[in-house]
Amino acid sequence: FSPARGPAKYDIRYLMKAIISNAPCVVEVVRELPDGKNVVYLPHQQKIQLKENIIADHAFHSLAEGMAYAYGDREQIEVTPFIAYCTAFTICEKYNVGNWDFDYDKVPAGFVDKKSMDIRTELNKVRVLTKEIAYDISKTLDKPPQSKDCR
Repeated sequence: FSPARGPAKYDIRYLMKAIISNAPCVVEVVRELPDGKNVVYLPHQQKIQLKENIIADHAFHSLAEGMAYAYGDREQIEVTPFIAYCTAFTICEKYNVGNWDFDYDKVPAGFVDKKSMDIRTELNKVRVLTKEIAYDISKTLDKPPQSKDCR
């Protein structure tokens, strides 16, 4: 990130490869998912199912959301749909992936009555999950390109 230039813009296909290549679970592309969802995490199978044929930015958003659950399992963090949603948003912000489809008009009912310390604890989960996912993404993004040695 450079303040003068803003966050780097990565090719979405490269970002998809980066988020999948170091994932703590299997990622499977499927034709259909229940309830019109784009992603489902299956904890007992250690698998994320991603719906096929969705727009690339939406696929990355969905995959980041699914990864929040998988990384939550790995880190023994309880992940709610709202925490997964917030984590996906922060990952998309970090990698400059369009986030026009995120909607924060409604605060989840469970947050309305929480004390500030409890809210801070929940948001810390987002921070930890984002850090873990971004670290694994960086393992791929920071690798130098493979050279084609013609010896």
